[in-house]
Amino acid sequence: MNPNTTQEKIQVLQECAQEITKMRESAQKQVRESQEEANYHKGAMASRYDTFKEEAQYLVAAGEKRVADLTLALNLTQRLCADLQNQPHPQKVALGACVIAQRDDKKLCFFAVPFAAHSHAKIAGQDFVLVNPKAPLYQAFKDLSVGDVAEDDSQRFEDFEILEIF
Repeated sequence: MNPNTTQEKIQVLQECAQEITKMRESAQKQVRESQEEANYHKGAMASRYDTFKEEAQYLVAAGEKRVADLTLALNLTQRLCADLQNQPHPQKVALGACVIAQRDDKKLCFFAVPFAAHSHAKIAGQDFVLVNPKAPLYQAFKDLSVGDVAEDDSQRFEDFEILEIF
């Protein structure tokens, strides 16, 4: 493994963290605006068709959930950056691992990240797809090692053999 590979992975994660931060700031702004809208409509609904306050309150709750989710994603991404500094060469597919797998003449390259703020990154001179832990691609390979073959209910990733993990 190229010693610069870890730094390249950290750089990609830092870029993801910057995007997550922007998304969180936008979500926080939306929550504030929705709360202002809810506060503007005082009291109970005048009629069953007057739902402005309810809609604004719903947007506040949904926005707060989004902010919480993005905060968690940011924390996980920042923690993974720190872990990669000390983590030895990964032996299994987990967050922070770059995986190269192949079936016949088809090759898959992915980088497992807590939150994929963008879709691709170049690491060690190769293009990698960024995948989060909920992605079917990640689920098909999770906890496997070099030489293992993926099993996948959807059969999209079935029979891909892991060639390299770094």
